[in-house]
Amino acid sequence: MGGRGEAGFNAMKDYLCSLPEEPMTFDIPSELSNENPEDIYQISLLNMPKYIQQYVRKAYGYTEEEDGDSSCGKVVKWSFDTATGIHKLLYLYPTSKFAEKKSSIYMAIQKEAEDVVTNELYKEDLVHGRYHLYKYGTISGIKDATNVRAKIPGAGGSVNIKALALTFPMDACDVYLSMKFTGEVYGGDAKDENAIYFDRMIFVRK
Repeated sequence: MGGRGEAGFNAMKDYLCSLPEEPMTFDIPSELSNENPEDIYQISLLNMPKYIQQYVRKAYGYTEEEDGDSSCGKVVKWSFDTATGIHKLLYLYPTSKFAEKKSSIYMAIQKEAEDVVTNELYKEDLVHGRYHLYKYGTISGIKDATNVRAKIPGAGGSVNIKALALTFPMDACDVYLSMKFTGEVYGGDAKDENAIYFDRMIFVRK
């Protein structure tokens, strides 16, 4: 691990170690009501380390927005309507899963820089106009790995799971991302802005 990956790991580690002085408490989503609350860790994407925030916003046009639909209060938004063409086509424009030329919103957990857990969201998979948990999958072998991270769709940075495991001990977890989709591009109302709202990533220890 080196360069940007090492910087991201160190930023996340330092940030998580400071959390006892800066607690974050969010409602547990109803989808996880059967899980032990002590096994659930949530991190607001807006409250990620400044190193990651600055990189994401400068490179890919994510913005900070107030949103009463989110228990976080403020969220990170990516707008299809104002993004550059390359990011529309390559990253966040889902087609039907039955289209001849398919495009998905790609979710991935990497271990040692390789995608080892993936999920692809097509237009039929999206819930419109409200926050919903989308599952990456289950990652294991965290303790023996040197670099494990969950990538935010659209090349919008990542959350370093290996660094998280230093303060929230675990060797395996389910990983979820809470997102809200609006607008016709995502199968919703044509009068709404075509946008994706990210409020938090959730880890359920196994």
